[in-house]
Amino acid sequence: MIDIPRLLFEELLSERQDEILRRVDEEYTDKTIDLFRDFFQEEQADRKSLKQDYTPDGISELVSKLTPSGNNLLDVCAGTGTLTISYLARHKADFVRCEEFSSRVIPFLLLNLALRNQESEVVHKDVLTGEIFGIYQIKKGEEYGVISKKEQTEAIMFDVVVMNPPYGMSWNPPQNDVRFNDLGVAPKVNSDYAFLLHGFHYLKQEGKLFAIMAQGILFRDKAEKEIRKNLVKNGYVNKIVTLPEKLFLATSIPVVVIELNRTRNEDVYFLDASDDVQVRPKQNIILPEHIEKIVTLAKDRLVVKKKSELVTIDEIKENDWTLQNNTYIDTYEPPVIPKSDEVMEKLLTAISETRKAEDEFLQFFKKDLDNFIKLTEEEYPDRLDVTEKRLEPIQEQLELW
Repeated sequence: MIDIPRLLFEELLSERQDEILRRVDEEYTDKTIDLFRDFFQEEQADRKSLKQDYTPDGISELVSKLTPSGNNLLDVCAGTGTLTISYLARHKADFVRCEEFSSRVIPFLLLNLALRNQESEVVHKDVLTGEIFGIYQIKKGEEYGVISKKEQTEAIMFDVVVMNPPYGMSWNPPQNDVRFNDLGVAPKVNSDYAFLLHGFHYLKQEGKLFAIMAQGILFRDKAEKEIRKNLVKNGYVNKIVTLPEKLFLATSIPVVVIELNRTRNEDVYFLDASDDVQVRPKQNIILPEHIEKIVTLAKDRLVVKKKSELVTIDEIKENDWTLQNNTYIDTYEPPVIPKSDEVMEKLLTAISETRKAEDEFLQFFKKDLDNFIKLTEEEYPDRLDVTEKRLEPIQEQLELW
């Protein structure tokens, strides 16, 4: 089997780099979408061990429309770069950093950034431990970005952080890690909050973080509850947007978009978008009209009955720090009680139809009974008296009916 990622990586770091970029550019002209996500997900992704679930177009477009513009962008667990590409389709950024663990996806990420001639950096690293395996920079060129290796990366803070990290991955928490000292350490069995706090650590004071996470982070107990409590108490949680299930190709679990910031909020905005979807047998889709509806409400934190709500920190505390939207958004629909005349009309219609059916059955049964007596009279005249006596109660009952 041809090792496409390895061959592509070698070509991109060779003298043929510009030729490769030009040939790919001639084939794929739309720069607003991820050119290689679907290919990599179907042919190269490691769902079992790396939990690789790549971001669908609808979610990436939604996140890019929710995010503000910024001078720089950090994409944690970037994959092939779907979130970054969607962001760059709507915002300009002077610099982009993408962090990714899988060596097999790195070449596609580099290719995507170089095709867009984006000043950027790809850090091949284990986000959870902080171990770096390689650094690659893309410098702006005349037409395409110029890819090269880099010795080290600078410690900088970011205006915008986006992420769609692996869900439910176990890990070994490091000791005295500055990223987790203030807000808490995620449990060994689930690193979801470790990814979230990693991105939050690199957020500027006026920055915004948007994370696509499994909904379990909203309500799971113990260590995760403590982290959630600290985030809410400090006013770091701005928005919780609950999305429908079955939006991803490889998993059906419902996800949530959580917005964090370092400027204090006195309340949290909850939006239930779980019904804003086109249902399909294999994979549901968020359509443009769904995206516009969600963005219109969420951008200005608009409150709509049974759809969205602003909830104070005190109220969240009273509910034991859960961030499940159904705790705060009343979606109950009372049963519709029909009018009495409508009920009576339906009842009379049902009685009439029942009587009609009974009459038809009795007529049919009476006809068969008469035919039976006639047959007995013709074929068994000596038994006619006995037969008539046995059938007499049935005939009487038929007359009563």
